[in-house]
Amino acid sequence: MSPEMARGESGLSEGEATSLLEARGKDLAAIAAAADLLRRVVAGHGVSYAVVRNINYTNVCYFRCQFCAFSKGKLSEALRGQPYNLPHEEIQRRVREAWERGATEVCLQGGIHPDYTGQTYLDILRAVKEAAPHTHVHAFSPLEVQQGASTLGISVRDFLTQLKEAGLGSLP
Repeated sequence: MSPEMARGESGLSEGEATSLLEARGKDLAAIAAAADLLRRVVAGHGVSYAVVRNINYTNVCYFRCQFCAFSKGKLSEALRGQPYNLPHEEIQRRVREAWERGATEVCLQGGIHPDYTGQTYLDILRAVKEAAPHTHVHAFSPLEVQQGASTLGISVRDFLTQLKEAGLGSLP
């Protein structure tokens, strides 16, 4: 790995990006040092934090990836705990509660629910913004975005535009 690549002085090709991800030992240390230097240049030695409320709006998911370790299948399946979908009113209650307690951001997480469409995700965002218009919304995994776009028959780019217009601030 070149020092220029480690310092980010040039754009990365796919091969270079792969090299960064596979870096070990001295190469990984060089990447970490470059990242720390960039952090010091951009942010100095200051430290900040955000008060965030995590809201899991559903635990129903048809993927079996075990990433979240709490997803459930259909209501008819005998799994640990009960599958749930939070009604918009409950999502809004939690958002308002978070805002009143000083949160400036909500993180929305859920499974890949077989009945959800792109409109579902848009409606969830609108419910959040209705409850607390100035709250930053960090939400929706790449799989949720793909599912939403697919169910609406539009491109991921167009769906992301719709999500942003509905109040999405950032993606995980």
